[in-house]
Amino acid sequence: MHQPDTSPLRVFIDPVKITKKGQGYSVSFNGEIIITNTRNPSGDACRHLVALGYRGRMEMWDNERPHPRMVFRDIERAARLKVAENERHGPRIVRFDPMTEGLRERLAASREIGPCATQFQ
Repeated sequence: MHQPDTSPLRVFIDPVKITKKGQGYSVSFNGEIIITNTRNPSGDACRHLVALGYRGRMEMWDNERPHPRMVFRDIERAARLKVAENERHGPRIVRFDPMTEGLRERLAASREIGPCATQFQ
Protein backbone atom coordinates (compact mmCIF):
# COMPACT_ATOMS: atom_id res chain seq x y z
CA MET A 1 0.00 0.00 0.00
CA HIS A 2 1.35 3.45 -0.89
CA GLN A 3 1.82 5.76 2.08
CA PRO A 4 1.57 9.54 1.55
CA ASP A 5 4.79 11.49 1.99
CA THR A 6 4.71 12.97 5.49
CA SER A 7 8.17 14.51 5.45
CA PRO A 8 8.11 18.22 6.26
CA LEU A 9 8.49 20.90 3.63
CA ARG A 10 11.90 22.58 3.96
CA VAL A 11 12.48 26.26 3.34
CA PHE A 12 15.86 27.94 3.63
CA ILE A 13 16.43 31.55 4.62
CA ASP A 14 19.40 33.76 3.84
CA PRO A 15 20.02 37.28 5.14
CA VAL A 16 19.88 39.79 2.28
CA LYS A 17 19.69 43.31 3.65
CA ILE A 18 19.65 45.00 7.01
CA THR A 19 17.96 48.36 7.46
CA LYS A 20 16.98 50.48 10.42
CA LYS A 21 13.76 48.43 10.56
CA GLY A 22 15.61 45.11 10.81
CA GLN A 23 17.09 42.18 8.95
CA GLY A 24 15.62 41.15 5.60
CA TYR A 25 15.74 37.56 4.37
CA SER A 26 15.26 35.72 1.11
CA VAL A 27 13.35 32.44 1.28
CA SER A 28 14.08 29.41 -0.94
CA PHE A 29 12.00 26.30 -1.49
CA ASN A 30 13.05 23.35 -3.67
CA GLY A 31 16.14 25.28 -4.77
CA GLU A 32 14.21 28.35 -5.99
CA ILE A 33 13.89 31.74 -4.31
CA ILE A 34 10.19 32.22 -3.56
CA ILE A 35 10.51 35.44 -1.55
CA THR A 36 13.24 37.97 -2.31
CA ASN A 37 13.14 40.17 0.79
CA THR A 38 11.07 39.90 3.95
CA ARG A 39 11.49 40.69 7.62
CA ASN A 40 8.98 37.92 8.45
CA PRO A 41 10.33 34.85 6.61
CA SER A 42 8.41 32.23 8.59
CA GLY A 43 4.90 33.63 8.18
CA ASP A 44 5.47 34.80 4.61
CA ALA A 45 6.84 31.39 3.61
CA CYS A 46 3.81 29.65 5.13
CA ARG A 47 1.39 32.00 3.31
CA HIS A 48 3.24 31.55 0.01
CA LEU A 49 3.29 27.75 0.24
CA VAL A 50 -0.38 27.57 1.26
CA ALA A 51 -1.24 29.76 -1.75
CA LEU A 52 0.60 27.20 -3.93
CA GLY A 53 -1.50 24.39 -2.44
CA TYR A 54 0.93 22.91 0.08
CA ARG A 55 -0.25 21.65 3.47
CA GLY A 56 1.27 20.03 6.52
CA ARG A 57 4.58 20.50 8.35
CA MET A 58 7.33 22.93 7.43
CA GLU A 59 10.87 23.39 8.69
CA MET A 60 12.75 26.67 8.33
CA TRP A 61 16.53 26.21 7.95
CA ASP A 62 19.53 28.48 7.57
CA ASN A 63 23.11 27.76 6.53
CA GLU A 64 24.52 28.10 10.05
CA ARG A 65 22.73 25.52 12.18
CA PRO A 66 22.69 21.71 11.89
CA HIS A 67 18.98 21.76 12.83
CA PRO A 68 15.88 23.74 11.78
CA ARG A 69 15.48 27.25 13.18
CA MET A 70 11.73 26.73 13.46
CA VAL A 71 9.27 23.90 12.90
CA PHE A 72 5.62 24.43 12.02
CA ARG A 73 3.23 21.52 12.51
CA ASP A 74 0.52 23.11 10.37
CA ILE A 75 1.45 25.77 7.80
CA GLU A 76 -2.22 26.67 7.27
CA ARG A 77 -2.49 27.73 10.92
CA ALA A 78 0.92 29.42 10.85
CA ALA A 79 -0.07 31.35 7.70
CA ARG A 80 -2.65 33.22 9.79
CA LEU A 81 0.07 34.59 12.10
CA LYS A 82 3.07 36.88 11.89
CA VAL A 83 5.87 38.14 14.08
CA ALA A 84 5.48 41.78 15.06
CA GLU A 85 7.81 44.10 16.94
CA ASN A 86 8.32 47.82 17.32
CA GLU A 87 10.06 50.36 19.54
CA ARG A 88 7.76 49.56 22.49
CA HIS A 89 7.41 45.77 22.13
CA GLY A 90 9.87 43.01 21.38
CA PRO A 91 9.02 40.20 18.98
CA ARG A 92 5.62 38.62 19.54
CA ILE A 93 3.21 36.46 17.56
CA VAL A 94 0.10 38.29 16.33
CA ARG A 95 -2.68 37.61 13.86
CA PHE A 96 -1.80 38.35 10.23
CA ASP A 97 -4.17 40.91 8.72
CA PRO A 98 -3.88 41.01 4.91
CA MET A 99 -5.75 44.33 4.77
CA THR A 100 -3.13 45.97 6.97
CA GLU A 101 -0.34 44.47 4.86
CA GLY A 102 -1.97 45.74 1.64
CA LEU A 103 -2.39 49.22 3.10
CA ARG A 104 1.27 49.30 4.08
CA GLU A 105 2.27 48.37 0.52
CA ARG A 106 0.07 51.10 -1.00
CA LEU A 107 1.39 53.72 1.42
CA ALA A 108 4.98 52.74 0.71
CA ALA A 109 4.36 52.99 -3.04
CA SER A 110 2.57 56.33 -2.77
CA ARG A 111 5.38 57.82 -0.71
CA GLU A 112 8.02 56.35 -2.99
CA ILE A 113 9.92 54.98 -0.04
CA GLY A 114 10.53 51.65 -1.69
CA PRO A 115 8.77 48.32 -1.70
CA CYS A 116 7.12 46.72 1.26
CA ALA A 117 9.28 44.36 3.30
CA THR A 118 7.33 41.43 1.91
CA GLN A 119 8.06 41.06 -1.77
CA PHE A 120 6.54 37.98 -3.37
CA GLN A 121 7.72 37.01 -6.83
